[in-house]
Amino acid sequence: MARTPVVIEINNYEIKGLAFRSGIAGRSFFQAETMLLDPQQSIAAQAASFVAERYPGSIGVHFNVPYESLFTRELTFPFADRRKVREVMPFELEPLIPSDLNEVVYDSYLTTNSVTQTTRAIVAGSRKDVLIRYLDEFRQRDITVLGIYTPHDALFRLHPFTGLESCIMLHVSRLVSIIVIVLGGEWRFARVMPVGYDWLIAKLKSKWKSDVTETHRLLMALPSSLEDSAELDAFKKTHKITGPKFKALGDSIKEFTQVISHELEVSL
Repeated sequence: MARTPVVIEINNYEIKGLAFRSGIAGRSFFQAETMLLDPQQSIAAQAASFVAERYPGSIGVHFNVPYESLFTRELTFPFADRRKVREVMPFELEPLIPSDLNEVVYDSYLTTNSVTQTTRAIVAGSRKDVLIRYLDEFRQRDITVLGIYTPHDALFRLHPFTGLESCIMLHVSRLVSIIVIVLGGEWRFARVMPVGYDWLIAKLKSKWKSDVTETHRLLMALPSSLEDSAELDAFKKTHKITGPKFKALGDSIKEFTQVISHELEVSL
């Protein structure tokens, strides 16, 4: 089997991994893995072990900027010279972030308006000390770090597959939700919204009187739609979802949708 890179997403609860595998007779597939985190252990150490144990022999890993240290900012510059923008950017950025500029690493996505001769910058970054913990753990496991990505960048890179010139892209994770607005093929806006499906887990945990792990497991098993279908009937039967429990599920999902919609309105 050919050696391929691994992409992982890390949050405070779990690690998800994905790798493309090519097998014999020209057959290929994606190897997807998930591991719940132990809150008593280092997340960085668990991430390195996850890659080493679940994807042995991979050529390296791409991992996301940890959410606890991720920041995004938007800046506008009254000139179109991108070299000048990058020279001035540190001075404009420093007052807008909670850490000293020497303590962070950042990158930017620039769009230039040729008519007004202005440049917009979407800046994303992280504290160096947080990233170093992960880099050290991967190094100890002899795992090559091929790249570090932000969820905004990952969403934007999926945009061409939509076939749309302009769209709103939304990723709901457990802790936060990410929105990217694309206009005319250009990345125009990005935001980390302070709500994820943990909100829904907490709501259902209260209504169902169940524990977090069980509630999370049921949410991950949800069919693509709650409309009547054989798939929904199978879900209810497998997980013993009674009428009142299903109503609580539907009501909670509707409330969660309203919360997300409000955050989208704030962003827009």
